[in-house]
Amino acid sequence: KLCPLTVSPAGDPLVYYRKAIGNTITSLKSLMLCPPAILWVDDFPSNNIEMTQLLIQTGCSIDPALSTKEAIGKLESRFYTLIITDMGRGNDWDAGLDLLNIMRSKGIQIPVILFCSKRAIAQYGEQATENGAWLCTAGPITLLHGIFQILEDIAENKGLKNIKQQNQTPNLAESSDGSKV
Repeated sequence: KLCPLTVSPAGDPLVYYRKAIGNTITSLKSLMLCPPAILWVDDFPSNNIEMTQLLIQTGCSIDPALSTKEAIGKLESRFYTLIITDMGRGNDWDAGLDLLNIMRSKGIQIPVILFCSKRAIAQYGEQATENGAWLCTAGPITLLHGIFQILEDIAENKGLKNIKQQNQTPNLAESSDGSKV
């Protein structure tokens, strides 16, 4: 699913993806009723401060959820462009799988990226992709690349009709960083 990284090794990938995501969001503004909204599910949101700040600077809206239950409640009341989740929360080591399974049972079809440890990917990554995860990664650059690709797909009309409808009615490979695609 994930296309190869497009930034040269000599370039700074954070700078590249900040600009690329920002440019894509600019082109999406005429297609969507609101900026891309990301639901970020993690019981320790402070672990993601730098990444969330970078995404906010590009024009994304970030909505945190501390648990699967909170995430499902938010999904039932608002449309999200994509979901980023960790795998384990508290004593529930496979909470990310629970979220994927609940989403599937409710017919919620939003791209999900698991951003978790290499150990969690080794243990649960294959099952997560079988259950609908768009990407499993431990690497922040691969995470940004995945977000960029999802937004680019929307901008290029791959699934745009569905995105616009849901915006109007909100109730409705392994890489060097351990990513599985």
